Amino acid sequence: MVMRRSFRLAAALALVGLAVPGYAAAAGRNSHPGASADLRFDFALIGDVPYNDEQTTKGFPNMIEELNQARLAFVVHDGDIKAGASPCTDDCFERIRAQFQTVRHPFVYLFGDNEWRDCGKVKTNAFDPLERLQKLRDLFTQGNQSLGQHTMTL
Repeated sequence: MVMRRSFRLAAALALVGLAVPGYAAAAGRNSHPGASADLRFDFALIGDVPYNDEQTTKGFPNMIEELNQARLAFVVHDGDIKAGASPCTDDCFERIRAQFQTVRHPFVYLFGDNEWRDCGKVKTNAFDPLERLQKLRDLFTQGNQSLGQHTMTL
């Protein structure tokens, strides 16, 4: 839905605004590959990926390779790491988290509705949405550090 996507985009941009002060301090020390002394930086905003098995095994790893080649301050994923009708299993979440951890830049993930809210709507997803939301929090938001090979304080 356009309204949800707009809200998530606004949340991602707000997160960027909150992350910039911490990143600016690091940039002044040139402690990250994408840092510059004048505090200008590039970041990537992605979402709705990986959405199916083909994207999980081919498309998303290729995207990660491209992201890793770029000089980025950080990457933000604005949610929907799977199709709404696909199972919301721990294995699915853990597999995607492992892929996120291969990104060399700080990686921030904002949960989409497909990975928690939609988990109780169809027969393939006989899960409690609030339990799935807690599982996402447990896996993806430990402490105050981003995901990724290089992290930043959030």
